[in-house]
Amino acid sequence: FQELLQTSHWTLSAPQWLWGLCILPIFFLVQKYSLVNFHPLQKGLSLILRILILCLLIVSLAGFSSKRFNRQIVLVVAVDVSPSITDAALSQIEAEVASLVKSKREKDRLLVVSFAQSVKLVPFETNGGVKFRRHGKENGTNMESVLRFAKGLYKQGFTPRLLFYSDGKETSGNILGSIASNKTPHMKYFTRFVSVKRRPEVL
Repeated sequence: FQELLQTSHWTLSAPQWLWGLCILPIFFLVQKYSLVNFHPLQKGLSLILRILILCLLIVSLAGFSSKRFNRQIVLVVAVDVSPSITDAALSQIEAEVASLVKSKREKDRLLVVSFAQSVKLVPFETNGGVKFRRHGKENGTNMESVLRFAKGLYKQGFTPRLLFYSDGKETSGNILGSIASNKTPHMKYFTRFVSVKRRPEVL
């Protein structure tokens, strides 16, 4: 679960400079056919030094850098409770969510929602865990509605994260289209597919 709570990432501002690494084989050819009468160890060290200098130069030109966000994280865990997800799978997810609650930093926020056709906020039990319940007679899955619901849970100054537990069988909505058009800064999405024996849903 550590990736869910990650607040830094690596960037390249000018990745086209990485093509410069293609000239590395030239160094080996020059070394092989060089007429300089150096000791093999000395020639090897010289080659390594040249390659290292070239790599550092290319990385510098490519603008390689690490950006770290010191803000708090809001992680929304969205769990599919439609008929295609068995009770056994939901019990396993409950255990994983409990583990995630224990591993989060104190300053971060973790919210849990369940969804089928509609989305509901799941309250924490007194022991800090969660208990998932079906949404009545709802027989479909709308993951797009989760994204709209989650936007209302994120607060300014927090880094947003959204984790889906689902079998990926979306019967309504367009989650991929919504993700593509979503402009929330630093938003990251994660999915844990639930592989279970499917029960029929209404398309």
